[in-house]
Amino acid sequence: MNNLEEHLDHLLPAPPESAVTASLAQVQTWFAETVPLIRWASLETPVGRLYFASGESGVTNVEIGISETTFLSRLDPLAHAEQNSDALRAITTQFREYFDHQRSRFEVALDLTSVSAFQRRVLEAISQIPVGTVWTYAEVARAIGRPSASRAVGHALSTNPVLILAPCHRVIASDGSLRGYKAGLNVKQHLLQFEGAL
Repeated sequence: MNNLEEHLDHLLPAPPESAVTASLAQVQTWFAETVPLIRWASLETPVGRLYFASGESGVTNVEIGISETTFLSRLDPLAHAEQNSDALRAITTQFREYFDHQRSRFEVALDLTSVSAFQRRVLEAISQIPVGTVWTYAEVARAIGRPSASRAVGHALSTNPVLILAPCHRVIASDGSLRGYKAGLNVKQHLLQFEGAL
């Protein structure tokens, strides 16, 4: 140890271990009380593993066919993510009923605070599309009062954070082709066949 280090040690002594422990406890308490909590779970389905997450205001994310790591990376980075199947049992039950043909509408609140106002309007509009039917991107654009915004509607749907709950798989091109789907065209086709739209 050189003279400068010895001098600094006298000026800045290490804090007692009890102080460090107390400070850490304060930070953890602050984190628990301040940072939002997002609970998540997963479920095996006919179209692959489905991951979903919910905060205090409702479901924030639903993804299909991605890894757990990728799913967790898409959650709110400022939130504390906690795997908790028990807390999400009601949502899990509704997904199981949907895939067992026992449910056609979901009764869950959606938290769409992470999306733009335009995307929120698009997702709210497509939530009105009945099971077994499809709309075109142009029809969705007209439904939100923006008849020339078909391309913008397509972009909004390509980043839909709550797949199935906001059923963007029920939106197709004007020529009848399926076009893009965040979870892959094979999943989109499977869901439409499963719902009786194809």
